[in-house]
Amino acid sequence: VNDGKGHHHIIVDTGLPSLSQPVPKDSQHIHMGDGSRCKKLNLSSGKHTVRT
Repeated sequence: VNDGKGHHHIIVDTGLPSLSQPVPKDSQHIHMGDGSRCKKLNLSSGKHTVRT
């Protein structure tokens, strides 16, 4: 997390993590702690669930 910048996550094809634990860092839990506002996801064709 950087001062003065937001921090959010993109969660792909999995349920929401417990709010009492840190969000995992893996291919299904993408951290956006660098302050960026967009991210290109390379997903296979088909249906996906993407949460922010």
